[in-house]
Amino acid sequence: MVRAIDVVLPHPSAIDNPVQLEAIRNLYLVDIAQGLASYGFKPGDLRSSADGGSAIVEAMGNTLRGTASVDDYLMLADTVFVGTKQSETNQLLDDQHRTTVGFQITREIKVPPNLKDTIDLRRRSGAGAGGENLRISTEVPLEDGQSYLIIGSRSLYQSEFSGNRGQCKNCIVELIPALVVDGDRATSTAPPSFNVDLSSL
Repeated sequence: MVRAIDVVLPHPSAIDNPVQLEAIRNLYLVDIAQGLASYGFKPGDLRSSADGGSAIVEAMGNTLRGTASVDDYLMLADTVFVGTKQSETNQLLDDQHRTTVGFQITREIKVPPNLKDTIDLRRRSGAGAGGENLRISTEVPLEDGQSYLIIGSRSLYQSEFSGNRGQCKNCIVELIPALVVDGDRATSTAPPSFNVDLSSL
């Protein structure tokens, strides 16, 4: 994967030692390669893209730096859809998540072919095996029947929790908090703040 990455390498002005600079650049490449692999990208995906994969690599770099835009997340996501929340259950699957939110897809934007009309979003918030309750601030409670734009990744869920593949075949994790849909707009429920024009997707 590292050999397939074509990107301008960082050149921090504070580093004047060539050995240290090379080490930083190598670590940067490895971080991007590992990130892309966890999101399900392969070297061929980079080579076959029109720009040689530079936009994908840049999106991954922005994500690692904490400066990613909604367009970056849309590029990295393998599962993007508008859906209605149907259910929410406390479910411990040995994947460090505690809750499953079921969605009925109303508009497919980017959905893997082997996922069905319903998708299960795994969230970390919820009750643990001992009854303790965990609440993640960015996982805002979702309302039954409300329509949301979900930007998520099945590949990321499976790469992080590969031992759980057989238990939750339709599971994804959200890359950014669910966005509330109102007409042709989708707006963030939690930071970071995004506003998406659905007609452009």
